[in-house]
Amino acid sequence: MVKLSIDIGFEANDVDIENLQTGLAYISQDIENFVIDKEKQIIHFELKKDSDASQLEVLLKEAILKFRPFSEDDSTVILHDFKSYEVANSENVFSALVERGDITEYNEGYFALSGKLLQNMKKIDEELLIFARSLSSSEVIFPITTQISNLNKHDFFKQTPQFANFISTLREDIENISNLSKGLSGDDEFKITEHVHDPKCMCRSAVCLNSYPRYENKKFREEQNIALTSVGKVFRNESKNVQSLERLHEFSMREIIFFGSAEYVDESLKKCVQWCVDFIKKFKLKSIIQSANDPFFAENFSTLQFYQRSQVSKYEVKLFNPASQNQVSCASLNNHGTHFSKAFNIKFENDEYIFTGCAGWGLERCIFMIYAQYGVEEEKWPVELREFFKL
Repeated sequence: MVKLSIDIGFEANDVDIENLQTGLAYISQDIENFVIDKEKQIIHFELKKDSDASQLEVLLKEAILKFRPFSEDDSTVILHDFKSYEVANSENVFSALVERGDITEYNEGYFALSGKLLQNMKKIDEELLIFARSLSSSEVIFPITTQISNLNKHDFFKQTPQFANFISTLREDIENISNLSKGLSGDDEFKITEHVHDPKCMCRSAVCLNSYPRYENKKFREEQNIALTSVGKVFRNESKNVQSLERLHEFSMREIIFFGSAEYVDESLKKCVQWCVDFIKKFKLKSIIQSANDPFFAENFSTLQFYQRSQVSKYEVKLFNPASQNQVSCASLNNHGTHFSKAFNIKFENDEYIFTGCAGWGLERCIFMIYAQYGVEEEKWPVELREFFKL
């Protein structure tokens, strides 16, 4: 194993560290692992044995520079701070939940949930659905696949291409199908890509992605506002960032999506923030709600990051995991402005573009963080938690 250490080169705050953690996982397949020392502001890399360390060092230093803050005034906005709450548990609950049978790992980043963990996760979603209905949301089931042509309309691949999980099908040719069957059965180095069509779809990385094409070229009546809610699996290539239930390749998300006036979207998102605040206060969950930015992976990363932070268009609800010491984003609230309506030509009758926004809750993360803070023995949870989950 070849080891390499690189100074970050700028004073990285928690958001910058998170961006580095996310982005550096995609730089090279020659990187086996890396650890960021927040205190010393150094990143320690472990490289594959035959890798070119000097070449990788140049590549990594260039990549790290992309995560430098756009300006010295670029700061995180703290909306609500609940970090003073004490946590009852400090043990790693993941292994205990696996041992109990509530979590079964099928592959790295892919798990089956069952038992009380699943029961309690479904209870959170039930409460979110009640909340969504209180906002007059209509329920929708969207496909888990989304078309590449639609993703290109709103520049998905210019911003966060690293998350893509492409879907393809076999070429309709009996000889091709036979060759693939034989090849996959007996040859570990068989090239599947030579036998499939170029992909036209990918697994969605967010539930809301199929909501915008639904209204393409539609005209909203003046003052018309629409809310949709949907729950389902989303897929993200997290590379080396997979960790317990904190970060997965495949996970469940409940979203509420808003279409309408700027005021309507803004007020709706404020109600979503308040739901999160009430939930946190009720169960005294150590957490913070703060401005954030998406893990952009583009040449104009710093510009995109600066715009999102300066406009305060994204907030995240982060719950504290005492075992890993991570602040885990369990919900995000996003004001898109007219980004998607311009991409899909969604307007009011007066020809002005509508506004959109969405709130999403990662259900595995939400329930896992409750276990992380209170432990796996549900009978010892505070009475408010036991009553909520009907334990």
